[in-house]
Amino acid sequence: LSTTWSWRAPSLLQFLPSMLCLVVLPFIPESPRWLVYNDRLEEAKQVLVKYHANGDVGAEVLRVELNEIVQTLEYEKSVQKAGFKALIATRPNRWRFGIVAASFCQISGNNIITYYLGTVLTTIGITGVQTQLAINLGLSVFNLLCAIAGSSVCEKIGRRPSFLISTSIMALLLIIVSALTKQFSTTPTTASSSAQVALIFLFYGAYSLVWTPLAYLYPLEVLSFSLRASGMASYNGLCYTAAFFNTYIIPYAMGWSSWGFYLITAGWCFVEVGVMWVYFPETKGMTLEEVDVVFDGVGHVDLDVDVDVEMKGVEVVEGEEVVVEVVGKDGDGGKVKQ
Repeated sequence: LSTTWSWRAPSLLQFLPSMLCLVVLPFIPESPRWLVYNDRLEEAKQVLVKYHANGDVGAEVLRVELNEIVQTLEYEKSVQKAGFKALIATRPNRWRFGIVAASFCQISGNNIITYYLGTVLTTIGITGVQTQLAINLGLSVFNLLCAIAGSSVCEKIGRRPSFLISTSIMALLLIIVSALTKQFSTTPTTASSSAQVALIFLFYGAYSLVWTPLAYLYPLEVLSFSLRASGMASYNGLCYTAAFFNTYIIPYAMGWSSWGFYLITAGWCFVEVGVMWVYFPETKGMTLEEVDVVFDGVGHVDLDVDVDVEMKGVEVVEGEEVVVEVVGKDGDGGKVKQ
């Protein structure tokens, strides 16, 4: 497009996902942890019955999970208040915040390509606008497919191995790209140019398989409930700070020496691997309360102690209205319709 619609159209298209979120959000249930934290225990139970216990109000998983949530949140309320100061108030919290503050998803070489793909392609002799657009489109589709695949891969092999393997591969690929870019600057060949395009796809495949699905999932897992809001606000702020670096520093670095900057970024990726090896614990298959034990070093749950409210009733049959009796330990209670 030769008119202002060349930028208006993409901007309007980005409006559609936001509208989709607004349409879907009213149908998403509240988090059971948020409900428990705000003393809405019965509502929390209804969510857990429906989504975690297959409608069976007598399921053992319901009792165990509810006990974990209630006792952990009672402990959190007793020892700390939510807020930014709490992020650095204790050693376990500083460990959590250190992981969140890493923001490696923004400074691992991926944004060299995201922000400056045109510059990168021009550096290796691909200057045609249509060719660059085709590569950009192909890379975007490839990234999407890798991210979808990564959503299940990370759950199977674990967060920690995924981070370590992915970032190591990214570092090695950047070293190869650096060598080929330097070679191309003195001896440009079509083979070298094509190889670098292939390496860009491989690099982003390694990134999208792991970092795209885990960039927000992992920080949410390691932050305890009372730290989650302030922790994620800090995380987003640090990501935007990294984006500032990507926007205003990378162009100068690429102008100085593109192959040299690739090499520096590869070295930084190896630093990330070292940090993750030491400080990033595995959270695969754990409840959020079990993850808290990893950081705090002690559990806050006694499964032999039930919470103050029991649920008695019959199994929920889909499509029918079922009345579930909620009975307190002292015999008081009421009825909740499902």
